[in-house]
This record gives sequence, C-alpha cells and structure tokens, in this order.
Amino acid sequence: MHAVNFIALRCKASRQTPLLNPILLGHSAFSDGNLSSSHMYFIVCFSFIFMFLQYLQFIRNDSPLETACTIFPLAFGLTSSK
Repeated sequence: MHAVNFIALRCKASRQTPLLNPILLGHSAFSDGNLSSSHMYFIVCFSFIFMFLQYLQFIRNDSPLETACTIFPLAFGLTSSK
C-alpha cells in the first residue's frame, strides 16, 4: 500500500501546474474561508461524537466501557475522512 501511495505522490509532484495555485493562500479571504471551514468540520465532528455518546449511554443503556468499544472504530473513520 505504501508503494501505491508513493507512486501516486510522485506522479502528482511531476505535474507542471499545481491543482491549487499557491498565490491564493496569500489572499486573506481565501485563507479565512479555509480556516473557518476547518473549524466547522471540527465542531460538527465533536458535536456528533458527543451526541452519539449520550445516545449510547442514556438511550441504549450501554456501560461506559461498551460505549468506548462501540465508538472506538468511529475515531479512525472521522480522522481519515478529512
């Protein structure tokens, strides 16, 4: 799997034109919009996890250990989705 990622990275690095023009990062409107979307992603993910934990413990009556085991795989999915 690492070899496939390495080859894909090398192909992207060999392009003459980047997918995102680096000059755009100097514009404050673009940078601020990018930063605010990152904050919104964090807030939504945190809220979802918090409400899901409440649901598991108070509605389904799972113990804290069962809740932790249930939500553990979700952490990998949320961190890799961004």
